[in-house]
Amino acid sequence: MRPTRVTRRKAKSRPTYRTPVRRRTLFRMLKRLDVVAILKQQLREAKANVDGLHHAVRALERLGRTGRRRSGGISAAGRKRIALAQRKRWAKIRAGKK
Repeated sequence: MRPTRVTRRKAKSRPTYRTPVRRRTLFRMLKRLDVVAILKQQLREAKANVDGLHHAVRALERLGRTGRRRSGGISAAGRKRIALAQRKRWAKIRAGKK
């Protein structure tokens, strides 16, 4: 008589490289949240860069602006007094040379 063979059932084991479904979805969600946070940070940085560029453009535009030009800032009467005083100074110099 032949001895009967006792067969053991193999326990169902999951492959070691796979994580349980709940954990996988949690990891995916965390990865998505990380990606969203990274994208939000990059958006903030891009907005700051754009604001800086706008500021630089405005500053350069102000340099080229002529605006309202004033005529020296001295009134006509003031220029006349200065011219008379200068003529007197030159007259004294000329009188001293003769």
